[in-house]
Amino acid sequence: MSLLKSLYSRKFFLFNLVLVGVLVGFALAFVGFSAGARGPDRFVRAETRGGAPVVLVDAPAIANAPPEIKSALAGAESVQSAFRYVAKSVLPSVVEVKVVETKKGGPQAAPSDQFPWRFFFGQPDDQQEEAPKDYQEQGLGSGIIVRRDGGAVYVLTNNHVAGEASDITVVLSDDREFKATLVGKDERKDLALVKFETSAKDIVVATLGDSSALEVGDWAIAIGSPFGFVSSVTIGTVSALGRSSGPDGNISDFIQTDAAINRGN
Repeated sequence: MSLLKSLYSRKFFLFNLVLVGVLVGFALAFVGFSAGARGPDRFVRAETRGGAPVVLVDAPAIANAPPEIKSALAGAESVQSAFRYVAKSVLPSVVEVKVVETKKGGPQAAPSDQFPWRFFFGQPDDQQEEAPKDYQEQGLGSGIIVRRDGGAVYVLTNNHVAGEASDITVVLSDDREFKATLVGKDERKDLALVKFETSAKDIVVATLGDSSALEVGDWAIAIGSPFGFVSSVTIGTVSALGRSSGPDGNISDFIQTDAAINRGN
């Protein structure tokens, strides 16, 4: 059969008709899906404010929602408002603690070009091993401003962060930096207190609560400055009270929480 006859054959016509139908169907489905995704019945949508994603609830969806859904949304919004208030209130009091610690006598590597000869023949008599030298190690931690006395501002942090530091720098949430000194430490409880001097009037001191008023199931919000980031907020609940643990089992009143508290945040 010639090419011209094939193009005008019935089978070729039916094949083209089916193919066009499939393409039109896909096109209509795509248009319908896109319109549905942008339509007023969608419940939530994402926007960007100042570079941060924000999830918003469409007003038409709320207006047409059943009463129980409206009540649930109002409750969720009130919890969110409470979290925002706590974060905004506490974040200015949370600081980053940058430390430099002088370590005693680290191992010294011998020159690489001598290694084969030392391996086979030992150390030459006229050459002696260098004495181990002290070295410096940098670290980061979190702290919170707990008191101000005139120009002295006191920051509570961990003993493993600042307890042995030879140089301490406190970085505020607005990136201001102050040289600090160690006031005292408690190795058993892993606590340390450092202070810095400033005449600035806008230093925010955290309001301390009463841990004896806690109950299992209460909200727990953890705020810190990990890995050089100014602040990080995680949320959980109080899982248990009066836990006993510690490096030597020597602390008998831990508050257990499932809020994420680890090296990452």
